[in-house]
Amino acid sequence: MANITQARELLVSRLLQGDGHSSPGERRAAFNNVGLGPPMSALVDKVVNDAAGVSADDIKAATQSGLTEDQIFELVVCAAVGEADRQYSVVLAILDSGHSFKTKMLFALIRAASRQPTPEPLKLMKYRPDFFGGPMQKLMQEAMRGASTWSVADRELVAAVISEANRCDYCARAHAAVAALAYCDDAKTVAVLANLESAPIEPPLRAILRMLAKLTINHTISADDLRSVLVAGASREQIKDALAVCFALNVIDRLANAFAFVIPGREAFEAGAKFLLARGYS
Repeated sequence: MANITQARELLVSRLLQGDGHSSPGERRAAFNNVGLGPPMSALVDKVVNDAAGVSADDIKAATQSGLTEDQIFELVVCAAVGEADRQYSVVLAILDSGHSFKTKMLFALIRAASRQPTPEPLKLMKYRPDFFGGPMQKLMQEAMRGASTWSVADRELVAAVISEANRCDYCARAHAAVAALAYCDDAKTVAVLANLESAPIEPPLRAILRMLAKLTINHTISADDLRSVLVAGASREQIKDALAVCFALNVIDRLANAFAFVIPGREAFEAGAKFLLARGYS
């Protein structure tokens, strides 16, 4: 089973307790989405609840308030990780709450090799890697390529569905391309993203995708939602593995939307898919 517990704890600890251009209190406030003053409070709330709606004006307002680019970067990252952490914790709390269950988210080719623009996620990971990129890469690798009964293709499909739910076009396309290549079946990936309920996939995967899409959109789920996944045949370990992917993508999707990742052409996504399938995220 993929285990992001340690990587998640290290990431959160680095963001909230490590050195930074913003104070630990400000980073904690952004992480919790409580206690920041305007205009940064409005930007952080958008990152948490509507990252696709973040605009250049939101960033401009934060800059004009006296915050530096590094401070804005740190607080946006903390907000994205904080909301992903809350959603992750909601499901773990239900899964470990004692209810009876017996009824049972990189890299692309470098420009010289791929002849494609430098991928946006690579720029993100390499900007202040000591603050965010380094710990996040380790978490992504464990979630997307760590030991799991879900295949690599399945986890990339999970990532694509979560990104669709987050309205993150860049990440949805990127992970859909990897899933299609891993499955050797582009039609399967297209079918899932078009209509989950009629797509040709197994019941456990369909149930997982349905639950995680609901969690991503509504920020919470119920015990009944989780129970229906177990009834469909998914194990507790599979739920935790899929939840690890959900945590990673709920971070990256928010940052991709907040920082307005430029969407390249199909060839760039195809090149990136080949690299990610061969090399992973580390």
